Formats: sequence, C-alpha cells, structure tokens
Amino acid sequence: MFANPKTRSLCYLLPVALFLFLVGRFWHPVYGFTSFLTMDAQTKFTRIAAVRETPVFLSTAPGSYDGQFYAQLAYHPLLNSPEIAPAMDSYAYRARRILPSMIAWALAGGNPNLIFNAYCVVNVLAWLALSAILWRLLEVRSARTWTAWVGVMFSAGALFSVGRALTDLVALAFVAGALLVASRGRKLASALTLSAAALCKETSLFSAVDLLVPDSDQAAGRRRRSLLSRVWLCCVAAAPLVAWALYVRWRVGPAHDEWGNFTWPFAAFLSKWASSVRDVYPSDDLLLTVTTLLTLAGLTFQAVYLAVTFERGDRWSRLGAAYLPLMAVVSTSVWEGFPGAACRVLLPMTLAFNLLVARRKAHLAWILIGNLTVLSGLLFLKDVPENETEYSTSRSTAGVAILNLGDGWYGPEANSSHHWLWTAKSGELLVRYWRQSRSDGTIRFSIRSITPRTVTITEGDKVVWSHLVSSDPMTFSVTFPVIQSRADLRFSSEAEPTRTPGDVRALNFEVYDPVIVLRSEP
Repeated sequence: MFANPKTRSLCYLLPVALFLFLVGRFWHPVYGFTSFLTMDAQTKFTRIAAVRETPVFLSTAPGSYDGQFYAQLAYHPLLNSPEIAPAMDSYAYRARRILPSMIAWALAGGNPNLIFNAYCVVNVLAWLALSAILWRLLEVRSARTWTAWVGVMFSAGALFSVGRALTDLVALAFVAGALLVASRGRKLASALTLSAAALCKETSLFSAVDLLVPDSDQAAGRRRRSLLSRVWLCCVAAAPLVAWALYVRWRVGPAHDEWGNFTWPFAAFLSKWASSVRDVYPSDDLLLTVTTLLTLAGLTFQAVYLAVTFERGDRWSRLGAAYLPLMAVVSTSVWEGFPGAACRVLLPMTLAFNLLVARRKAHLAWILIGNLTVLSGLLFLKDVPENETEYSTSRSTAGVAILNLGDGWYGPEANSSHHWLWTAKSGELLVRYWRQSRSDGTIRFSIRSITPRTVTITEGDKVVWSHLVSSDPMTFSVTFPVIQSRADLRFSSEAEPTRTPGDVRALNFEVYDPVIVLRSEP
C-alpha cells in the first residue's frame, strides 16, 4: 500500500487534513481559537487586563483549565509585571513551563491583540511538527507503522493538549526532535533540543536517559571514556531549566505543594481502574465513560509491554521505561477526570511504545490495543464550545463587536434569508466592543408588529430611539452611547401583546437581523 510515493503522501496528508478540520471547527470570527483556553465567566481567579481588553471566549458553563494560566504568562514572559501573580493558581509552578508562552509572544510580535490566539496556535504548530518528525522516526512504509503514527498523533494526550492549550504536546515535539537528531549521531543537538522540551514540561528530562546510557554495541573501553561526555550532555539538557528555575525563584519565590501530584506507588492508578469500571454503569454519558476506560486500558497495555520487553540497549525501550515510575506515582488529581491528565503526562511513554512496536514489527492487534486512547482523543475534539447567548458578530479595521441576547426574548428564529426575535413586552440586546475608542455605537435592524404600536430603545435611563411600528417591516440604524466598551439596549413597548391563531405565545413586536455597524474614527 505504501510502495507508491503518491499513496504514501496521501496517507500522511489525509490524517493531517482531518486534524486541521477538527481544529478549524473551533475558529470563531471574533474570539479566534481562544475557546481552547477554557476560561469560564464565573472563575474565582483574577485575570490580567488583556482578558478584558481583547476578545477572549468565556464559557457560560463552569469549569476552567490550566491553559489559561500559560496564555496569560505569554503577555509577560519575563515575569516582570505585578498583574501576573494574582492571575496564577500556582505562579512558580506555571512559570517554570515558560517556553510555549515565550513562543506565543514571539509569534505575535509582542502585539497584545494577538498573543492569546498565538498561544492557542502553538499546540497546533507543535502537532504539525511532531507529525513530520514522527513520520521520519517511524519510517512509515506499512500499515503497521502508519497505525503507530496515527496512535501517537490522535492519542488522547496529544489532542487533549491541543484542545486545552497545554504544554505537553509542545514538550513532546521537542522530545521527538531530540530523538531524531540523536538517531543521526548528533548528541549535542539532541541535548539542546531536550533542554527546550524541559522548559515546556520538567518531566521531559526523563528522556535524557537516551543521552546517559550508551548503546549496547559500544565497546566497554569506549563506554568508560565517554562517561564524562554523556554526563556533560545531560548537564547541557538540564542547565536551561535549572537556570530558569533559579530566575523564577528570584522573581516569584518558591513553589508550594511541589509534591501534590505524587502519591504512593500504584495507589492512584488502581483507584482509577476501580472508578473507571464502576462509572461505566450506570452512566449519564456512556460514550465518555467507555472511552475513558479504554484509554486507561491502552495506557496500561503500553506500560506492561514496555516493562516485560525491556531491553537496556534499545533506545526506545529505555525511553519508555523511564516513564514507568512516573506512571506509578502520579496522584489521583492526575488520573481523575474523563479521560484524565495522565494521558498527556505519559505522552512520551506513548511515543516510545509506538516506536518500539513498529521497530519490532509487532502484530497489528497489539498496536491497536495499545492505542485505544485514540477514541478519547477524537471524542475530545467532537464538541465545539458555544455561547448560547451570542447572536451576531461584527469585525472591521475599526474594531470588533459581539451582539448577545439578554432577557425577554422568546428565542431566536430563522429561515434561509433572515433571523428574528419576538418578545411579549421587552427584550435586551447586549453589545460588547473591543479595540474601538468611540463613545457611541450603531445598531441596524428591521422591526414590525402585528398591530401598530410604539417601540422604544433605551440604554440605561436614556431613551435612544422611539418609533411607531406596524405590520410592515421597517429598517432603522440607531446610534447609542457606549460606556466602558459595552452597551445594554432594551427594546420595549407599553402596548398589550396579541395572540395569533396557532401560536400560544403573547406577541408584541419582532426584531429582524440586528447587527452592530462598526464605524471608523471621525
């Protein structure tokens, strides 16, 4: 199947296109990819000013995640702003994983309007880079090696890192890059690349076992002579993280609860197995609980395979074995959830497993069992978060605006040409602006009622528009005051609502196709 170069290229490009399609569904014309940051409007954390001053998706559902902290660090990657500390849950802990934030700042050119989205794109770029690196490491030329490649690229850990804008996948891309250059005999380049991985996630240094242990076919005398060289390479890999950690301690102080993510060996792992089996039935979301159980089964199989087939002289075997102790001691907080953070914490183990089974030409069935985490990965990117109150967006060189539904409307209705809102008495439209310094805004809409009546628009206590409307739709553009980049417009009528045959609702008037008009500065 892979003998034809065109077929081989197609087998690479189709999964990449699938990934880009899945990720592209999260793009929003105003918020960009910032839904990946998983910020919720009710969070207890203070946030930096940029969260208010730039368009950032805030979920109406409760529940924030770690990506929001690293994204805010990207605004001040040197940790030299007093607004950062109150925005962090654990400042020193987050600040040590600074490289993705620095990359985002560089991609955005320091432009505060672009940094959040640049940070979200870092994981997408890391996925694309890893896909190319791993394709070469695996030397994909068969169904077996292709399945192993897909098993890493669409694993729960990889897609979870993308969908939550975390640092794990960026670290894995650097680890894979370090392995690639090491396989070509470039040890110093491998150490330097691994040092970059460590600045994304500290546990990436476990991969330095590849630098520390000599190849089994190396002569004994030569192995002894190279000991200092190997130790020096490990120091090169660790030095940037050590230096940065000292800088963080100077700037921020020590981290607290350093050992909160660790527990007694296998205690949390066995607890996860018990809860995963117990949660399958009864379950409010059977698909979610089953795929979580399968993810746990896949990770367990990877670990067992790496343990029972360990070969000290095999680069990939050493890499996988280095993460087995980590799997044993991570705490319940790492395992809990659906599917849980462990799938991304153990990404290097997943990488090593797939490299190893592909090189050993293991039966395809074993590769499939070890990569059951793919089901959770694809499920994770299935649903795109939405703000149910959002009605329309406007974007131009003059700024950005979103129109949200407030109280009082029956709910949006639409056909192929128009969308509209009915109310029994009054309804609110809430306007939010970014990057517009004007003190006024404009809304364009059409309006009609079943019987003639006067409709008024107010912003606060100020009447900004009033007009007699009838059954014939009329179109208006209304200017209103903007205070602190927002306005709350209330459409109302004092007339009694009416009822129409076949409709149980009391209807007063309807507003068609409301949209915010963005105007340039005078």
